Amino acid sequence: MPPRRKTTKKGRKEKTKVGEIEVNSDGNSLRPVDVNNEHTQPPAAAVSAASAAVAAASESQMSSAAVDSITSKNSISISSSFNSRGRRRRSTPQTKSDGLNLSQAASTAQEQNSRKNRAKKSTTENKLAESPSNQPQITQFFPIRRSCRKMETEIKKEGDEELEKLIESKMQNGLEIKEFDGKGRGIVATRAFQRKDFVVEYAGELVDVPEAKDREVDYLVGQKGCYMYYFNHKDKNYCVDATAESEFYGRLVNHSRRRPNCVVKVVEVKGKPHLVLLALRDINIGEEILYDYGDRSKESLMAHPWLAL
Repeated sequence: MPPRRKTTKKGRKEKTKVGEIEVNSDGNSLRPVDVNNEHTQPPAAAVSAASAAVAAASESQMSSAAVDSITSKNSISISSSFNSRGRRRRSTPQTKSDGLNLSQAASTAQEQNSRKNRAKKSTTENKLAESPSNQPQITQFFPIRRSCRKMETEIKKEGDEELEKLIESKMQNGLEIKEFDGKGRGIVATRAFQRKDFVVEYAGELVDVPEAKDREVDYLVGQKGCYMYYFNHKDKNYCVDATAESEFYGRLVNHSRRRPNCVVKVVEVKGKPHLVLLALRDINIGEEILYDYGDRSKESLMAHPWLAL
């Protein structure tokens, strides 16, 4: 009887035929295959030849599998490196013009994107501007309150304009002439004046200083009273000569250094300076109008001691 074949736990071993040799998958159990008798005992030479054939076949299978793997991974690089005839392609280096073209294309694309964004933004703004607002406004419930307060510059401008009108009109209402013991004539208020109100103008003839000095000498020689007021305006010296008798009350206002209730201010009207008396404080009815002449010279104090009062 022929010998029994070796088996494993999984069952019989698989068999392959190489030529006329029957070979197991592990290559250990080999024997020749006879057409008439399948279980013929294999010779030793046949066994060694079959082992070599199996080893060669396994190596060829492994090498072909490795080549297929490498070729599949690098198919893109290999195909791009060779042309249709199998010759290696020459790599073309990138020139400076190519770099400029790429940068120009990038800048052009960026500019187009910015234009699109601006167009979208303007479209949105136009839609918002055209669409009516459905939200109620606060002015529908509360009236608009506008301040009645005026700026300081506006108040000053209006005051100057009003003062110019009073000077041009030669107004001296609310005043009268009164005799005082030891002083002679003076001016008394017949109505109340508030602080900074216009009281009266020191009206007279406007002359320059040399002319005023000459007139002053003539008045002293003629033993005539002198009603001259010297002042400076815009770096120029002037004098108002009110010595001559007139209907203007300003020339009769007396002096007081200690308790004045008026102050002198220079106001320019149509390019000509004028001297006006403004209320330094509130003036009551019946109160004498007084202001400081401002003369502190020794000669004047010796000639007129009342200037120190």
